[in-house]
Amino acid sequence: SSEWSKNPHFHFLANMMINDNWDSTLSRLLENNLDPLEDDLIELGRRHAKYGVKPEWLEHYGKSLIHCLKDLLKEKFTQKHQDSWKRVYKL
Repeated sequence: SSEWSKNPHFHFLANMMINDNWDSTLSRLLENNLDPLEDDLIELGRRHAKYGVKPEWLEHYGKSLIHCLKDLLKEKFTQKHQDSWKRVYKL
C-alpha cells in the first residue's frame, strides 16, 4: 500500500473527484467551458506558481495522480475517469 492510501485528506479528495459535482467540473474543463471556474483556476495557478511548480512537471503529476486514484479507488475509478484525467493532463 502506498503512503497516499494512508492520508485521510487524499481519501476525501479522491472521493470528491468521483462524485457528480466533480464529473461536472471535469466536463467543463474538457469542454473548455471555463467561465464558471475562471477565478478558481486563476487562484489555483497562482498558488502553484508560488509553490514553485514548473509547467513541465504537470505531465508527471498527472501520471502520478492517475496512478494514486486507481490504487486508492479501485473499481470506483472507471476507465471514463482515467480517460478524462488523461485529457486534462494531455497524456
